[in-house]
Amino acid sequence: MSKSATVGEAEYVTAHEVINRIMMVRFEENEYFLIAMFQKESRQATIEEMHNVIPYIGRDEEMLALINSTLEKLWCLTEEAFLELDLELYKEEPMEDE
Repeated sequence: MSKSATVGEAEYVTAHEVINRIMMVRFEENEYFLIAMFQKESRQATIEEMHNVIPYIGRDEEMLALINSTLEKLWCLTEEAFLELDLELYKEEPMEDE
């Protein structure tokens, strides 16, 4: 085998594994709420926005675990899959004036 074939096979396996991970991404309801809260125009911008709040979380282990699990799943999504997420149900409704 040539070096390029080995590299090509390694890239193929990696791409195949990534596709499998993308197809298996399942968000929990609280992760959908978190994504909706920080949603920006793109997957990358949303990831950055979520990552930026980590220093402000402090020692809230539950919140850190939620953010980290959501970020891991977002990294597995393609931009197209991210844009197809229907987050309207998870966005906070505006408060009504009394």
